[in-house]
Amino acid sequence: EEETPEEPDEPEVDVDEFERLAIDMDAWEFDSENGIFYQLGIPYCLNPASESYESMAIFVPGAYFTAKAKGRTYSCAVNERAQVGQFSVHTAPVIMPINSGTLSAQLSPTYYGFAGLGSYMEAGLVYVYAGFRGRTAGYESAGGGAYSGGDPWPVVDLKAAVRCLRYNASVLPGSMDRICTCGFSMGGGMSALMGASGDSELYLPYLNEIGAALHDLEGSTLSDATFASASWCPVTSFDTADASYEWMMGQYSDEGTRAEGTWTKLLSRDLAAASGAYVNEVGMRDEAGQNLTLDETAGEIYADGTYYAYLVNLVQDSANTFFENT
Repeated sequence: EEETPEEPDEPEVDVDEFERLAIDMDAWEFDSENGIFYQLGIPYCLNPASESYESMAIFVPGAYFTAKAKGRTYSCAVNERAQVGQFSVHTAPVIMPINSGTLSAQLSPTYYGFAGLGSYMEAGLVYVYAGFRGRTAGYESAGGGAYSGGDPWPVVDLKAAVRCLRYNASVLPGSMDRICTCGFSMGGGMSALMGASGDSELYLPYLNEIGAALHDLEGSTLSDATFASASWCPVTSFDTADASYEWMMGQYSDEGTRAEGTWTKLLSRDLAAASGAYVNEVGMRDEAGQNLTLDETAGEIYADGTYYAYLVNLVQDSANTFFENT
């Protein structure tokens, strides 16, 4: 009689593996004039490529904490009965802005400023400003070493920040099930990726590399999925964005770097033509199933065809809707 092979044991989880990511609850500072507790420079991964960028700041409405002064800082604990606006201390969404229109790196705040925080605090939201690396590698300031950049690191860094927040969920105010990102242009594209790629296994090797929190103090798996994503004018196809911009706008300009006789004018035309060729290769269709393609016109400009007409109609319909409702 054959013996049934034993199931392999589940690998044991070191529950203390990420203890260095625990937020120091005795290190909060307080803006007494506006009633805001905050901490700057909170690391969100164990092995940051850049300490300047891979850290975050947290801003909390004052009512959400009970606090005791300890010199210039405060020891804080969640005020279980607090409510600001329509939110309780446990239902308040956590907002994470992505202010990078060109996929440049976003520096974690190095000093406190009230500007821009008021409306979020008055609404009862928890505001988290996480730094992240950008589209290129770089050097740390003050003589630091080089750090890597480019895809997929910006989104990896933000995912690590989300995981760190959830690692500290038991001591932080706000609902860590309601983490929301928002951004414009490339930042909108990153926000869209955050919303669409929650817990994707594709990111795990990169999260492991920087030491992002993968489980909490109980050994339960942490998630980097977000609750909502606000994405204004999002750019998601980072590899084709420059060419698309030159096709849409740049090739029609004769000023600055696109002045006649410059090599950058020629680059603009080449990129625009490359975008036209790309559109014809990807097989896009409209709602009725019509192929959306571009036809070449005079001067190697792709300014005709079903794709061109489709975009023109979108713009016209949008303009008509705007004028009818304003």
